[in-house]
Amino acid sequence: MAANRSVSVLAPNGRRQNVKITPNTTILQVLEEVCQKQGFSSKKWDLRHFNQTLEASSIFRFTGLPNNAQLEMVQRNLERESSNVTIGIQLENGQRVMGEFSSETTLIEIVRNLCPREEDGNTVITYMHQEIHGAENLSTTSLQSLGLSDGRAMLRLLHRDLDKLTTQAHVAGQLPSKSNKSNEKPQRKGNSNTALQQASNAANNMVSNVKNQVKKAFDPIAMLKNEKGAQNKNSRGSGKRFVGGGNVLGHGNTGEPEPEIKNYKSTQPISPGAEEDPEMEEEITEPIQYLGERNALIFDQAEAQAIPCENLPDNFYDLTVDDAKTLLRDAKRQREAFEDNPLLTSAQRELERTQSTLNKLHKYRKTIIRIQFPRQKVLQGIFGPVETVQHIKDFIKEYLENCEKDFDLYVTPPRKNLSPSNRLIDEGLVPSAIIYYSGTSDLKPELKSKLVDPKIASVQAIKSR
Repeated sequence: MAANRSVSVLAPNGRRQNVKITPNTTILQVLEEVCQKQGFSSKKWDLRHFNQTLEASSIFRFTGLPNNAQLEMVQRNLERESSNVTIGIQLENGQRVMGEFSSETTLIEIVRNLCPREEDGNTVITYMHQEIHGAENLSTTSLQSLGLSDGRAMLRLLHRDLDKLTTQAHVAGQLPSKSNKSNEKPQRKGNSNTALQQASNAANNMVSNVKNQVKKAFDPIAMLKNEKGAQNKNSRGSGKRFVGGGNVLGHGNTGEPEPEIKNYKSTQPISPGAEEDPEMEEEITEPIQYLGERNALIFDQAEAQAIPCENLPDNFYDLTVDDAKTLLRDAKRQREAFEDNPLLTSAQRELERTQSTLNKLHKYRKTIIRIQFPRQKVLQGIFGPVETVQHIKDFIKEYLENCEKDFDLYVTPPRKNLSPSNRLIDEGLVPSAIIYYSGTSDLKPELKSKLVDPKIASVQAIKSR
């Protein structure tokens, strides 16, 4: 967005009012500012852009309006009435609290009402890319200023140090620059032209050397010779393993093998569709105790450990001739796909979708479903691709404390509620998927004693293939 962004509003009295805005400004705030200066009631008017009436609760960040947009005030049929807003706050531990408040209620009042224990000096409320922190900002920010005048909304409550809130995470510090001894020595004025001439000659020589090396690297005859030599060397049984099969651009063929990349043990739960890791299976020797049908397992996602990362050698990132050929081939294929493919009719698109579904049914006989519950509890089960979402709901009811209460299942992002009558393959849940549980009933208390290691659930998912 532009640094100085504003919109122009045409009032009913024929005057134009310029209003400065920010990405988080709402349409209602612009309307109230114009009505206050021109002497109108904001409850009787709306803003319109061309033939589109703008929603008063919309935020400029998501309206798509350009800078210096021309807006117009239009009269409403009925006055705008303020109604209650259903607010949900998601805490850091995964718990959600709900409440109903008027649009004039401030954020500090909502926090004190729903979760008074969470109020402190480091409380941060996040809504639609907006971060409101500090007791003063929370006490002056109301739901109406956030564009919430009716309906429902979900806020996130975090505890962050306000001094470090704007610090970007996972950013390495600035590397120290190498000292250049030749630049540290003072140069005489008389030798300045000579130094510039020497620097220019050195740069020209460097450019010519790079061009010659690239030309040699892309020489087709040299490439064929190098490939044949590598194949003959491998066929003789040298026993050495190469990473990549081409020459490094700019270095030529040195004839030395690339260093091998060592494997590492993974301690993080593997996705259900990952390949089998024999080292992980060697670590887990205890038998798996299932909860019931469909090889049901439950584990705590918070106990999952991160994968240890091993630094790769610098030459691993060098571009080889084979890499360049692969990139060029993929680029040509993509261009041909965009240029040569004809437009498809709806019947042809439906035929392609049907063919894709049949291919999945032929390839995958099982699908692994993980249901994410609040407080990072995950329930895992195995289903058939042609089973419906209702089978998953019946499976979940066996482990709920109150199975008579209704609940919803959805996937995200973006959020999409799953219809109980749809098949799993039609909902895109094959060969594996993570879905989310939304309901009032919790899991049975006795399941806490039956939690398994996340690695065991991952190994079981791999073996089911």
